[in-house]
Amino acid sequence: MESWFGELSKPWKKARFKHLCKLITDGSHHSPPSQEEGKPYITVRDLKNGGIDFNAAAKISDEDFKKLIQSGCAPQKGDVLFSKDGSIGKVALVESSNFVVLSSLAILRPKASLKGTFLKYLVESSPIAGQIESFYAGAALKRITLDQIVEIWGLQPNEEEQTSIVSFLDRETARIDALIEKKQRLIELLQEKRQAIITRAVTKGLDPNVSMKDSGVEWLGEVPEHWEVKKIKFTAIFSGGGTPDKENLDYWDGQIPWVSPKDMKKEQIEDSEDHITTLGLAESATSLIEPGAVLMVVRSGILRHSIPIAINITQVALNQDMKAIRFLSGKVLPKFFLRWIQGQVKQLLFLWRKQGATVESIEQEYFLNTKIALPSPFEQQEVVTHLDRELERIDGIISKSQSSIDLLQERRSALITAAVTGQIDVRGEVA
Repeated sequence: MESWFGELSKPWKKARFKHLCKLITDGSHHSPPSQEEGKPYITVRDLKNGGIDFNAAAKISDEDFKKLIQSGCAPQKGDVLFSKDGSIGKVALVESSNFVVLSSLAILRPKASLKGTFLKYLVESSPIAGQIESFYAGAALKRITLDQIVEIWGLQPNEEEQTSIVSFLDRETARIDALIEKKQRLIELLQEKRQAIITRAVTKGLDPNVSMKDSGVEWLGEVPEHWEVKKIKFTAIFSGGGTPDKENLDYWDGQIPWVSPKDMKKEQIEDSEDHITTLGLAESATSLIEPGAVLMVVRSGILRHSIPIAINITQVALNQDMKAIRFLSGKVLPKFFLRWIQGQVKQLLFLWRKQGATVESIEQEYFLNTKIALPSPFEQQEVVTHLDRELERIDGIISKSQSSIDLLQERRSALITAAVTGQIDVRGEVA
């Protein structure tokens, strides 16, 4: 235990959570059907900034609510909620009752001598996080069980010191959180500006005085008069991929990058997590895609809100959830098409989504029959160059803002750890 907390300068009580809490349980292992009105049903996604966001929480019927209360899934005021599956370590103090929780959340009910407000900060501290990580280290799925939670070591100062620590941390973390919120809002505004710049450039061009015409496409509206409007299928060749037999080891760990949706995190693809052999390429439905194609995810849960798209700068193969787009006669620049997709993601997702699919997917027919307004290749390059310059500037500011947020979050964590382990003296703080 000492290895987690180091040498303590104060004679605080050291105990496992099972001795610090009078109840450690979890929520419902059955997800009742949600409805528009009813009682709140809280999951991990509803834990935000140390509290509970009820605004977007699912609602369940009074009948299901009563059943879950009887099964012990309803926290009480002063309890601490702790996420034990997936996004492990998210914490919230329960400040009002009358809701139930899902089994991914543990309910920690502190003993009378331990304040829930102090327990919340204790659970957020580095020593607790380290113990939690030791339980699932090396596991493919991050998860911690109730049997493991009860064995976590914690600290308990006397009640007067708990009050001082909580008062100090409430004030200091509020200041840090306010700074973080401002920077997060700045990032949101920059991302909105980024999106608007792309959309404007790929649909209206760079000349604000250019003559316009009706595109004939309701959602697209007016486009520059000299731009040509045509269906994508008349400009491009569309090809897919496949997966070599996973059981045949001769097909895998070769030299050919095999791109799947998990690799589509940047605009240029030069490698992938998985690789196949020439034999795997020859004896499966996938094929080599030459450099310069536009790669697009066409089947994945991520299509609920975005369309991952990139350009390969080396030969690759694709899995069956990907498509490659190559353009005819050089009339469409791959980078212009990439920006065109980025500029109209919401509209295109609405147009392209396959109805009735169990997993979000893009219907090839809808994609190919979509109309795109195209300037000349020369003007496309002007648009691409302009956007590269503008986006580099905006992305630089976003990156600096995110780095600042990361540093503030590190300071917040360090401050909490120092306070709840007695490394700083906050006696004299008043609640």
